Amino acid sequence: MKKAIVGIGVFALIIGVLLISLPFVYVPKTVSESYQVPKSSSIISESFVVPPSTVTHTTYLNQGDSLNIQVTVTSGANRDVDFSVNDGATTYLSYSRATTVNKDWTVPISSNYNFVYDNSFSFITSKDVTVQVTKHWTETAYRDVTTSNQLLPFEFAYLGVALALTGIGLTIYGVVKKETPKSPPPP
Repeated sequence: MKKAIVGIGVFALIIGVLLISLPFVYVPKTVSESYQVPKSSSIISESFVVPPSTVTHTTYLNQGDSLNIQVTVTSGANRDVDFSVNDGATTYLSYSRATTVNKDWTVPISSNYNFVYDNSFSFITSKDVTVQVTKHWTETAYRDVTTSNQLLPFEFAYLGVALALTGIGLTIYGVVKKETPKSPPPP
């Protein structure tokens, strides 16, 4: 019986020490985390001359495209043109006698769009125009993020202290306990 009490005490002490120490052990954990990467691409970049008439450039755009449209008249009398964007049925952007245009625009429907540069109000002078249309979007990318997590919460340390103290008490009791001699069987 004495050896059993000491064994139980030592076992409780070992488990208690483990429960006390494991909250201080951190285990690395790696997770994949998504984030947004802004992207852009120039879809139109050109310079051309607009005579005293109209120049139309057509390009196909997809619904939801986020664009930045920059039009600059670099030379010619008053350095201005009428500028508009339409799909043949609806005009979406329109500027009169513009010297510069810098407009963010989201394409409403997938279609061919006409970029119209109108210099018909000028009977003699041609205008030099520079156009830059940039498409913006975001892509989802992933990165690995490593964090350190406790193996056990600190609450288990309290249980560990209780088990360790119980184990010490049982071990001491088992070592100190005197065995009572067995009385001989009656005759």
